[in-house]
Amino acid sequence: MNASVNTDLKIPDLWFDFYARILPGSAFVAVAVYYVIGLETSPSALEALLAVFAGYFIAMLTQPFASRMTRRVERFADWLRKLNEDHVLQAQQALGRDTRRALLLSKMHGESTFFVQIALLSLGLYFIAHLVGGSRWWLGYWPIVSCLINLGFALEVADRRLMKASRYLRTLNGSAEADTNGKA
Repeated sequence: MNASVNTDLKIPDLWFDFYARILPGSAFVAVAVYYVIGLETSPSALEALLAVFAGYFIAMLTQPFASRMTRRVERFADWLRKLNEDHVLQAQQALGRDTRRALLLSKMHGESTFFVQIALLSLGLYFIAHLVGGSRWWLGYWPIVSCLINLGFALEVADRRLMKASRYLRTLNGSAEADTNGKA
Protein backbone atom coordinates (compact mmCIF):
# COMPACT_ATOMS: atom_id res chain seq x y z
CA MET A 1 0.00 0.00 0.00
CA ASN A 2 1.27 3.48 -0.91
CA ALA A 3 1.70 5.78 2.11
CA SER A 4 1.91 9.05 0.17
CA VAL A 5 -1.04 11.42 -0.01
CA ASN A 6 -1.75 13.47 -3.10
CA THR A 7 -3.40 16.82 -2.51
CA ASP A 8 -3.99 20.07 -4.35
CA LEU A 9 -3.66 22.02 -1.10
CA LYS A 10 -1.38 25.01 -1.52
CA ILE A 11 0.89 25.04 1.51
CA PRO A 12 1.18 28.88 1.66
CA ASP A 13 -2.62 28.99 2.03
CA LEU A 14 -2.26 26.69 5.03
CA TRP A 15 0.65 28.74 6.35
CA PHE A 16 -1.39 31.92 5.95
CA ASP A 17 -4.06 30.50 8.28
CA PHE A 18 -1.35 29.47 10.72
CA TYR A 19 0.69 32.70 10.61
CA ALA A 20 -2.07 35.25 10.16
CA ARG A 21 -4.88 33.75 12.22
CA ILE A 22 -4.08 30.87 14.57
CA LEU A 23 -0.85 32.22 16.09
CA PRO A 24 -1.90 35.84 16.68
CA GLY A 25 -5.45 34.93 17.70
CA SER A 26 -4.33 32.28 20.17
CA ALA A 27 -1.73 34.63 21.65
CA PHE A 28 -4.42 37.29 22.00
CA VAL A 29 -6.77 34.91 23.84
CA ALA A 30 -3.97 33.68 26.12
CA VAL A 31 -2.88 37.20 27.06
CA ALA A 32 -6.46 38.42 27.46
CA VAL A 33 -7.46 35.51 29.69
CA TYR A 34 -4.36 35.27 31.83
CA TYR A 35 -3.07 38.84 32.06
CA VAL A 36 -6.06 41.11 31.55
CA ILE A 37 -8.82 39.08 33.18
CA GLY A 38 -6.43 37.52 35.69
CA LEU A 39 -7.16 33.80 35.40
CA GLU A 40 -4.11 32.12 36.87
CA THR A 41 -4.77 28.39 36.53
CA SER A 42 -3.35 26.26 33.77
CA PRO A 43 -5.88 25.41 31.10
CA SER A 44 -7.03 21.86 30.51
CA ALA A 45 -6.48 20.36 27.06
CA LEU A 46 -10.08 21.16 26.13
CA GLU A 47 -9.74 24.77 27.34
CA ALA A 48 -6.51 25.18 25.36
CA LEU A 49 -8.19 23.79 22.24
CA LEU A 50 -11.15 26.12 22.76
CA ALA A 51 -8.70 29.02 23.16
CA VAL A 52 -7.11 28.15 19.82
CA PHE A 53 -10.52 28.05 18.11
CA ALA A 54 -11.58 31.30 19.82
CA GLY A 55 -8.30 32.89 18.73
CA TYR A 56 -8.82 31.75 15.15
CA PHE A 57 -12.35 33.19 15.20
CA ILE A 58 -11.18 36.51 16.66
CA ALA A 59 -8.42 36.74 14.06
CA MET A 60 -10.98 36.02 11.34
CA LEU A 61 -12.98 38.99 12.59
CA THR A 62 -9.96 41.29 12.47
CA GLN A 63 -8.67 39.86 9.17
CA PRO A 64 -10.35 42.47 6.92
CA PHE A 65 -8.60 45.25 8.85
CA ALA A 66 -5.31 43.31 8.93
CA SER A 67 -5.47 42.71 5.17
CA ARG A 68 -5.97 46.40 4.46
CA MET A 69 -3.19 47.39 6.82
CA THR A 70 -0.85 44.74 5.40
CA ARG A 71 -1.48 46.06 1.92
CA ARG A 72 -0.69 49.59 3.16
CA VAL A 73 2.54 48.35 4.76
CA GLU A 74 3.51 46.59 1.52
CA ARG A 75 2.73 49.72 -0.51
CA PHE A 76 4.86 51.76 1.88
CA ALA A 77 7.74 49.31 1.31
CA ASP A 78 7.20 49.70 -2.45
CA TRP A 79 7.28 53.48 -2.07
CA LEU A 80 10.46 53.40 0.04
CA ARG A 81 12.22 51.30 -2.63
CA LYS A 82 10.65 53.36 -5.44
CA LEU A 83 9.22 50.26 -7.11
CA ASN A 84 5.78 49.80 -8.62
CA GLU A 85 3.03 48.19 -6.55
CA ASP A 86 2.86 45.07 -8.71
CA HIS A 87 6.54 44.19 -8.40
CA VAL A 88 5.99 41.07 -6.27
CA LEU A 89 3.08 39.95 -8.46
CA GLN A 90 5.25 40.33 -11.56
CA ALA A 91 7.92 38.18 -9.95
CA GLN A 92 5.39 35.50 -8.99
CA GLN A 93 3.98 35.42 -12.51
CA ALA A 94 7.45 35.30 -14.06
CA LEU A 95 8.47 32.46 -11.74
CA GLY A 96 5.21 30.55 -12.20
CA ARG A 97 2.58 30.84 -9.48
CA ASP A 98 3.19 27.33 -8.08
CA THR A 99 6.97 27.35 -7.99
CA ARG A 100 8.78 27.16 -4.68
CA ARG A 101 10.08 30.72 -4.98
CA ALA A 102 6.67 32.18 -5.84
CA LEU A 103 5.11 30.28 -2.95
CA LEU A 104 7.83 31.62 -0.65
CA LEU A 105 6.80 35.16 -1.61
CA SER A 106 3.21 34.25 -0.69
CA LYS A 107 4.38 32.83 2.63
CA MET A 108 6.22 36.06 3.37
CA HIS A 109 2.95 37.94 2.84
CA GLY A 110 1.44 35.69 5.53
CA GLU A 111 4.33 36.54 7.86
CA SER A 112 3.78 40.24 7.31
CA THR A 113 0.07 39.80 8.00
CA PHE A 114 0.99 37.96 11.22
CA PHE A 115 2.78 41.04 12.53
CA VAL A 116 -0.06 43.33 11.48
CA GLN A 117 -2.55 41.03 13.25
CA ILE A 118 -0.43 41.12 16.41
CA ALA A 119 -0.37 44.92 16.17
CA LEU A 120 -4.17 45.12 15.82
CA LEU A 121 -4.81 42.60 18.57
CA SER A 122 -2.38 44.47 20.84
CA LEU A 123 -4.57 47.52 20.46
CA GLY A 124 -7.55 45.32 21.28
CA LEU A 125 -5.81 44.23 24.48
CA TYR A 126 -5.19 47.86 25.34
CA PHE A 127 -8.89 48.65 25.11
CA ILE A 128 -9.97 45.45 26.90
CA ALA A 129 -7.53 46.15 29.74
CA HIS A 130 -8.96 49.61 30.20
CA LEU A 131 -12.57 48.40 30.00
CA VAL A 132 -11.98 45.64 32.52
CA GLY A 133 -9.80 47.87 34.67
CA GLY A 134 -6.84 45.51 34.69
CA SER A 135 -4.63 45.90 37.74
CA ARG A 136 -1.33 45.25 36.01
CA TRP A 137 0.44 48.57 35.40
CA TRP A 138 2.31 47.43 32.27
CA LEU A 139 -0.96 46.88 30.40
CA GLY A 140 -1.14 50.64 30.06
CA TYR A 141 1.78 50.99 27.67
CA TRP A 142 2.81 47.50 26.58
CA PRO A 143 0.07 47.03 23.95
CA ILE A 144 0.91 50.36 22.29
CA VAL A 145 4.62 49.53 22.24
CA SER A 146 3.82 46.04 20.92
CA CYS A 147 1.67 47.56 18.18
CA LEU A 148 4.44 49.87 17.01
CA ILE A 149 7.14 47.19 17.17
CA ASN A 150 5.01 44.69 15.24
CA LEU A 151 4.16 47.24 12.56
CA GLY A 152 7.91 47.75 12.19
CA PHE A 153 8.39 43.99 11.87
CA ALA A 154 5.62 43.86 9.24
CA LEU A 155 7.41 46.56 7.26
CA GLU A 156 10.70 44.67 7.56
CA VAL A 157 9.16 41.45 6.21
CA ALA A 158 7.40 43.37 3.42
CA ASP A 159 10.72 44.96 2.46
CA ARG A 160 12.55 41.60 2.48
CA ARG A 161 9.75 40.16 0.32
CA LEU A 162 10.13 43.02 -2.12
CA MET A 163 13.91 42.63 -2.29
CA LYS A 164 13.59 38.87 -2.78
CA ALA A 165 11.12 39.47 -5.64
CA SER A 166 13.56 41.97 -7.18
CA ARG A 167 16.38 39.46 -6.93
CA TYR A 168 14.24 36.77 -8.57
CA LEU A 169 13.29 39.14 -11.41
CA ARG A 170 16.92 40.17 -11.97
CA THR A 171 17.93 36.51 -12.08
CA LEU A 172 15.15 35.69 -14.55
CA ASN A 173 15.91 38.73 -16.71
CA GLY A 174 19.63 37.94 -16.63
CA SER A 175 19.04 34.36 -17.80
CA ALA A 176 16.63 35.62 -20.50
CA GLU A 177 19.28 38.09 -21.71
CA ALA A 178 21.92 35.34 -21.66
CA ASP A 179 19.65 33.14 -23.79
CA THR A 180 19.06 36.01 -26.20
CA ASN A 181 22.75 36.91 -26.38
CA GLY A 182 23.77 33.29 -26.84
CA LYS A 183 21.41 32.78 -29.78
CA ALA A 184 22.33 35.99 -31.60
